[in-house]
Amino acid sequence: MRERPPGSLQIEHVTKVFEGAPAVKDFDLEIAAGEFVSLLGPSGCGKTTLLRMVGGFEFPDEGRILLDGQDITELVPNKRPVNMVFQRVTLFPHLNVAQNVGFGLRIAHVTKAETNKQVTEALELVRLPGFERREVQTLSGGQAQRVALARAIVNRPRVLLFDEPLSALDLQIRRELQVELKDIHRELQGTFVYVTHDQEEAMSMSDRVVVMRLGEIEQVGSPVELYRSPASLFVASFVGSSNVIPVKALRMEDGSIAVELGGTVVRATASEGVMPGTDAALVLRAESISLEPANGGGPRDGNGFASLRGRVADVRFVGAMVHYRVDVAGTRLHAIQSSEGSLLEEGSDVDVSWRMEEALVLPGRGDVTTPTPEDETEDGSGV
Repeated sequence: MRERPPGSLQIEHVTKVFEGAPAVKDFDLEIAAGEFVSLLGPSGCGKTTLLRMVGGFEFPDEGRILLDGQDITELVPNKRPVNMVFQRVTLFPHLNVAQNVGFGLRIAHVTKAETNKQVTEALELVRLPGFERREVQTLSGGQAQRVALARAIVNRPRVLLFDEPLSALDLQIRRELQVELKDIHRELQGTFVYVTHDQEEAMSMSDRVVVMRLGEIEQVGSPVELYRSPASLFVASFVGSSNVIPVKALRMEDGSIAVELGGTVVRATASEGVMPGTDAALVLRAESISLEPANGGGPRDGNGFASLRGRVADVRFVGAMVHYRVDVAGTRLHAIQSSEGSLLEEGSDVDVSWRMEEALVLPGRGDVTTPTPEDETEDGSGV
């Protein structure tokens, strides 16, 4: 067997069934040593079950899990060189910060001097220097999660697992810890596997993102790949804020694919599998849509842009950005614009345009619910 760098993880055709219902189905993934990989998906998609199987808290019904080429499928958690940071902080209330962080080292019979040294280094890494003697009851939520992280990394496991560790924290603290987690990953150069339902969290931290649905992989790729080239309507809807519009695919004289919206033929970029005359879905990112006050020129299609006339139905100011809902050709579109300059007024007529290469046509009828701005912040954890 060829040598693998420390921390490489293989999940081979893993299936897990609960009460006759598969939570994870024939899941197959290889994670390279030192990668930061996020498992992203809605509640109930199987991401936490998969993570628990890697950690040894659940066992697969089929398939196997290998760490550095060694089969660890049947090993209990304390026999695996893996640590997990949970969604709910589980610090020992009767121990101070240093005692909590160093608990695993003491169990492993590491000397007191070495334990103190490693605890100090771990607390510095999580930005809590000097917290050794603090009682855990005095910690804020963010500080407590940092202590839990320090406890997980203090003995340098080959793989660190994260089960939505930031979901219970305030937005500002969550974003600060996202940055710090990425810095810690660079410092440790270890393998991180991170479960989240928050697409922004996954996209901002990960080398690769695994989008899951109903226990299976929908798509694996870098954040840029998932955003620019979604492989399915589900990925297009779940990653980023997209409008998914049922359309008919048309073939133009030059062989390119177009669609019809409100009587106007609009050129677009077609993915594999889109055939002229078939049902399809037009995917438009909310931030790709440009809105301007109606100039009286009417709809147009040219110079690399598609443009239609619309009417503003709703305006939501959220600081740096403004969320608009606009009625266009019998369809309500979600558009995100910078808040600089004048805001468009509810009920006003607007020209709605986008670059044709930013309009993607995928096979299907758009039967996947398009996330609204409210959906993007929905909390929850899957099995």
